[in-house]
Amino acid sequence: MKQARTSGTTQPLQTSSLAALAGKLLPLRKVIQVQGVRYHEKTREPLTRALSKRGKGSKEYQVIFPNARKMHISATRSRKFEDLSGPGDLTVENQVARFIKPGWRTLIIDAGTGAMASRFSRAVGPSGAVVSLEPDQQAARFSMLRYPLDNVAHEQGTHKQLIGEIDGSFNAVISITNPITNQLDIDNLKPLRRLVSPDGLLAITVSTDLTVPEPNQDQMHEQDQPEEDPFLQAIRFAASHTVTQDQTSDNEDNTRAITLSHCVLLLLKHEPDDSPPSVPPEH
Repeated sequence: MKQARTSGTTQPLQTSSLAALAGKLLPLRKVIQVQGVRYHEKTREPLTRALSKRGKGSKEYQVIFPNARKMHISATRSRKFEDLSGPGDLTVENQVARFIKPGWRTLIIDAGTGAMASRFSRAVGPSGAVVSLEPDQQAARFSMLRYPLDNVAHEQGTHKQLIGEIDGSFNAVISITNPITNQLDIDNLKPLRRLVSPDGLLAITVSTDLTVPEPNQDQMHEQDQPEEDPFLQAIRFAASHTVTQDQTSDNEDNTRAITLSHCVLLLLKHEPDDSPPSVPPEH
């Protein structure tokens, strides 16, 4: 064992001393507190590094909520907690919020860890309601504990569980977290239209990589269809146009498609307010 010279004497350099020295050099584990919720880091690696390409892709926390309930969470590149990583770009969300009315019943698909539902709950007000649907079990459970709001129902599940819902159940159906990338995504989202009430709103995001084939005119003629489904028309427009300003197209069935800078597609049957977005950023 190596000897350390101190005051003319030699003493063994203990392993515990090395560990203590290393502990002083490494950053301490933090306790992050947001609105009474405490996040205790389980590792010293910073979140940004852990989620970088060189990091392991996740970071663990022990969460203690104001009601003293506890939960272990794992922040990953796809499972983000806004208290830890910030809200990110809310451009799309704020654009959609312009059309949300107080008192509306609103459904959010792939709602994440609950912050989006919290913001939309303020847009619909106490007379409205938000149903937050999230397939990830941990994210859905965290949402229930982190955002226990009177006008929000946090549920685990996917849009496939909405088969039993009656037509026109919601004033707004919002699916803006995961962009449509292929025909299967289109087929999965099309049934959501029936859930939107008259004068309601369906909001989705569309990937610019999506290719929507042109309609078969002969087939439409055989099926006695005078024109293509406006829903597909609007999706094709959103995927094939790079827009820097809102672009609007009106269809004969009074459905209005608005394509935004982030390739957001809105199918509407009413006029938006001229007032600022209803969803303020969360502090």
